Amino acid sequence: MTMLMAIYAKVINLSGIPKQHAEATSSIWDAREKYLSLLTDIRAGVIGVNEIRIAREKLQFEMHIKAHQKR
Repeated sequence: MTMLMAIYAKVINLSGIPKQHAEATSSIWDAREKYLSLLTDIRAGVIGVNEIRIAREKLQFEMHIKAHQKR
């Protein structure tokens, strides 16, 4: 039984899973903060419609790139 557990742990790479979760959390948190900042600027009226579109498209592009880099 112990040998099966050792093989399972090696094949599944249990030690890498928490690191992957931490990296994903960091990436998602960064995106959340950027979107909140954009929403704050929108509500404050400090940026115009064109700037909003540009910022939104930039954020979407960044998220797309990050999503495909991890694969």
